[in-house]
Amino acid sequence: MPPIDEKTIIESLSGLKHPQTGRDIVSGDIVQGVTIRDGNVGFLLAVHPDEAEAFEDVRLACEERVRALPGVLSATVVLTAHQSAPSMTASQDASKGKPPPDETVPEVFSKIKAVIAVASGKGGVGKSTVAVNLAAALAQMTLKDGNPAKIGILDADIYGPSLPKLLNVTEKPEVDETQKIIPVERFGMQTMSIGYMVQEAQAMVWRGPMVQGALLQMLNDVAWPELDILVLDLPPGTGDIQLTMAQKIPVTGALIVTTPQNLAVADVRRSINMFDKTKTPILGILENMAWMPGPNGERLHPFGTGGGESIAAETLNPFLGGLVLDTALQEAANAGQPIVSYAPDSLAAGVFVELANTVRDAVFTS
Repeated sequence: MPPIDEKTIIESLSGLKHPQTGRDIVSGDIVQGVTIRDGNVGFLLAVHPDEAEAFEDVRLACEERVRALPGVLSATVVLTAHQSAPSMTASQDASKGKPPPDETVPEVFSKIKAVIAVASGKGGVGKSTVAVNLAAALAQMTLKDGNPAKIGILDADIYGPSLPKLLNVTEKPEVDETQKIIPVERFGMQTMSIGYMVQEAQAMVWRGPMVQGALLQMLNDVAWPELDILVLDLPPGTGDIQLTMAQKIPVTGALIVTTPQNLAVADVRRSINMFDKTKTPILGILENMAWMPGPNGERLHPFGTGGGESIAAETLNPFLGGLVLDTALQEAANAGQPIVSYAPDSLAAGVFVELANTVRDAVFTS
C-alpha cells in the first residue's frame, strides 16, 4: 500500500463545493495546513466567520472522504474563520459611528479562573521556555484551599509554535463526541498548540485575520476543562495576536520577559506600552539569561547587568529577578521536559518554583 501523501488528500476533496458560492474548495484555496502523521490526517478550512456555520456539512464531508482513503487511520478538519482586511470604506463607516469590533469574550473563560500572558517585545529571549516551565511549576502546586492547581498552557505563537518540541508532543490531538479537540496532557498540564496540527517544518503563511481566527479556535473549539490558571505563551511583538488578546481575552496579568542587553530592553518597552494601553495589569518584569554560576560560587553576568531592573524601575513595574543560565535547563528543553520534572533540584528549577509562588500569590490573593 503506497503511503498517504498530501496530493492524494487534496485530490480526494476536489468537487466539494463552497456552500454559498458553489466554487470548488480546493481551487478556492480554502484547504490549508495539511499534516500527516502515521496515518493521522489533519487540515484547516479557512473561511469567513459568517460562513462558518454553513461550512459544517462541508467539514464533515472532508473528514469522511479522507477517512475513506487507503492508509488513513483518522481525519480531523478544523474550521479557521478569518476575515479580509477592512476596506477604506469600512474604516470610514466605522468612524461615522458603526459598531466597534466584536469584543465578546469566548464562553470558555467561564471555566478559567485566571489567564497569565507571558510576553516580550523581542524574539529569542526565552519567553516560551519561561512560559512552559512556569506552567509546569504551577501544576505542581496546591492552592490555598488545599487542592492541586489545575493548569493549562496555550501556545499562541501561530507562526512559530514551540510547545510540541518543549513538551515532546508528537501525537495528533484526539477529538471528543462534540467534535472539539481534546487538549494534550503533559506533566499535569492541559496543553494546546497549532503545532500539534501541522508538520514541524511547515511554514504558516497566513494573513493577520486568519491568525486571529486560529487563536480563537484554539479557545472555542478545544475541550478545555475547568482551570485555575491558563498560561498564554504569546508570540514576540505587538501584532494581531496581541490585538485579539486585548479585545477578547480577560487577561489577569502579564509577565514580561527580557534579557539584559539594551536592544532587548528597548523592544520590551514597546510591549509594556501595549499592555498599558489595553489596561492589562503587569505582574512584573523577568530577566532571562541574567547570570550563571562561576567556579567559586560567584555569579557571572555574560550579557551585562541591570537591563530588566532598569526597565522595571522606569515603567514602575515590579522586578521579579533574574533567571540563571543553567545547563540543566537546556538539557530539559532538548529532552522535551520542564526543568521541575527533569532536574527538580537544579538552580533553574528553584527559580521557577519561586516564580510560580509569586504568580499564584498575585492571582489568588485571598
